[in-house]
Amino acid sequence: MPNEMDAMPNSQFISKVEDFKYDTPELLKKAQKITKIYPGDTFAKGYNFGFTKQLQKNVPIVMVIGWDHTKENMIYLMFNAVTGELEDDFEREQYKN
Repeated sequence: MPNEMDAMPNSQFISKVEDFKYDTPELLKKAQKITKIYPGDTFAKGYNFGFTKQLQKNVPIVMVIGWDHTKENMIYLMFNAVTGELEDDFEREQYKN
């Protein structure tokens, strides 16, 4: 995943939406079967989604983003948008005010 402060290179942008065979509703259901993922309630309300390209395989990626049960860590699940397969997942502690 790119550093959030760096500009994303053009090669990571999606060029054809038609390449997507899986979309957010069905990938959210898959994510919920893989791990316990919860919607945000104050920051990043609900579930969030991101779209990018996996550069090594040159495939579109749908990120399903939610929270752990404590609402301290965001959970990221990255799915191949062509096959629906999980490519990567990780948790990240969020910034504290």
